[in-house]
Amino acid sequence: MSRRLLFIFLALLCMLPCFLLSGCQATPENGAVLQAEGFLKDIAETPFTSYEAPARVENEIDTEHLKIVFDAEIIIPEASAYSIVELQQVQYTEEDYRRLMDHFCPGATWIEQPVLTKAQILEHYWNIQSNSRIPEEEKPQYDYLLEDAKAAPETAAPVPFDLSSSLQKQHVFAAWTSADREEASSFSIHPLIYLWNCVRTQDVVIFQENFLDLDFEEDVYKVEDFKTDPEISQEEAVSIARNTIDALAFDPAITLFSAEKAIAYRNHWPVSYGWQCIFTRNYNGLQLQGLFDHHRIWRNSPPPSYAAPWDQEKIMVYVNSEGVDIIEVRGLGKETGVLYENVALLPFDELLTRIEKQLMYQHAYQGEGVTEKKACVTSIEMIGSVIAERGKPGYGLFVPSWRVNYVLSYKKRGTPTVIDDAATIFNAIDGSYIEPRMTERLLGYD
Repeated sequence: MSRRLLFIFLALLCMLPCFLLSGCQATPENGAVLQAEGFLKDIAETPFTSYEAPARVENEIDTEHLKIVFDAEIIIPEASAYSIVELQQVQYTEEDYRRLMDHFCPGATWIEQPVLTKAQILEHYWNIQSNSRIPEEEKPQYDYLLEDAKAAPETAAPVPFDLSSSLQKQHVFAAWTSADREEASSFSIHPLIYLWNCVRTQDVVIFQENFLDLDFEEDVYKVEDFKTDPEISQEEAVSIARNTIDALAFDPAITLFSAEKAIAYRNHWPVSYGWQCIFTRNYNGLQLQGLFDHHRIWRNSPPPSYAAPWDQEKIMVYVNSEGVDIIEVRGLGKETGVLYENVALLPFDELLTRIEKQLMYQHAYQGEGVTEKKACVTSIEMIGSVIAERGKPGYGLFVPSWRVNYVLSYKKRGTPTVIDDAATIFNAIDGSYIEPRMTERLLGYD
């Protein structure tokens, strides 16, 4: 599956879980799959020692229903401790939002999202029809704009924005600055999950060069676009992004995860060239992942022992030559205390057993017509994860964890299927299966 949609800033709705459903089957009897209900019970502070593991694992396990192939690089970052840290969800007040809006647009007059006029809708329609980067066979799907134009007003007056009233409605909304520049800025809020973003250049999608997919016609054009370098250097962009985060007084444990060349596109054409800077939480060298992952819960597997307490924490900042163009903040937490400075992790050979048994749970079932089912583990990486803290709503725990990336392949009635972006995550302390990419609410735990 393509990764080309991983970095779209403007979608405020949470990513829904992807449930891959297969036929029902009794869960295999195997005690090696651990479903920990409280891994903190027997935990103790220990002196730090670097984790011992090979640089690579190569092995095969062949069963009647599933072949597991380990051809995996073992990635262990340099760490100074394996800590467990308690976090509390940041829950913004109306005053907090006003402060943020004023920070990015000082003294702005805020209005409701402008209503598009007949002329604006028709202009958008004809821009699409004349766009050489949109495949001809896709253009008819925009014919609905002609109907929208018929019902649209000839003119539209601005409506003052009321933040208090909007927050009470508890759904996604956006405020816009009046046109004091060529393009108005917008500030969007998802109040139920405390997600917000500020956008200066509207109607754009951010693409990183390393996520282009040449199977898509429009991405072929983008390869040429990325030969143009931004007018701002990576170092300058990261400095601007970091200064912005520092000015907002976010938790100091939030550090740079990645900074990649990026382009803001509108209708598949470049609007600006810059850098996509992603920041996530980092303790002692273990860092939260900065990706938008597909969420998969496999029907034939017991559910994960722990889910995320809230949306996955990350801050995304797109910086171009004019400065911060887009910033989105989701899942923000603040540290309340370090529960354990360092804990012992499950030995690597035992971890491999956990991985093998969990993959068997998830994929050993073969539906009618399914043959040659194989899970090929490509990497095993130590990361940080935030999971819910039992009995404490609004709190979570940062724990060491392992991300196991693999490719799942099989044939169904002779037709090959390949899922090349599968990943399962394990608590590094006890090897239990966890899912920090999905909230307790989505998993039905609350």
